Amino acid sequence: MTVENTIKEIQEKRTQKSANVKDEITVMQSLLNDHEFKAAVYDGKGNVEDYVCPAEDMDSIVGGIISKTTGINSQEAEKLAYDYEYTKQDASKMINVSKEFVNSYMETGRKLPLGKRDKADISLIQKIIPQGQRHISKKIGIDENGKDIRETVYVNVEEHKSIRVISK
Repeated sequence: MTVENTIKEIQEKRTQKSANVKDEITVMQSLLNDHEFKAAVYDGKGNVEDYVCPAEDMDSIVGGIISKTTGINSQEAEKLAYDYEYTKQDASKMINVSKEFVNSYMETGRKLPLGKRDKADISLIQKIIPQGQRHISKKIGIDENGKDIRETVYVNVEEHKSIRVISK
C-alpha cells in the first residue's frame, strides 16, 4: 500500500486523536516499502529544494550493510534491499529507533528541525517545566440540566520535561 493511501485510510477510519501503535506501524511499513513516495523539502523561499524517499534511504542503508558484510558489489546489494518487502516487525523496530533518536536528541538541548514541507516548517525543542502548583478543573457533580458542576483544584506538579513545538 502507498504512503498516501495508508494516510487517507487511517484518516477515514479513525476519528480518535490518541496514539495508535498499529497505525504507527502501518505508516512506517508504507514509508519503508513505497518507492514512489517522495516528500518535497522546501528552502526558505518556498521553492522545492530536494526530495526525500524513505524507502530509497533505507535501501541505501541496507545495501551498504549487505555489501560490506558479504563482499558483493554495492549495486547488487542495493538491488537486494530494493526487492525486500519490509515487515511489520521491521517497521516496529524502525519506529523504536526513530523515537529513541528524538528522545536522545532532545537531551542535547538543541532544536530538532523536522524539515520544511509544503505547509509546515516545524521544529522541536525540549523544555523543563518547573515544579509548582497547577490548577485543574474537577467535576464534582451534575446540575438539574445535566451539565457538569466543576470546581478549580490546585495540585502540586513535580519538575518534568516537555517538548515545545516551534512552527513558522
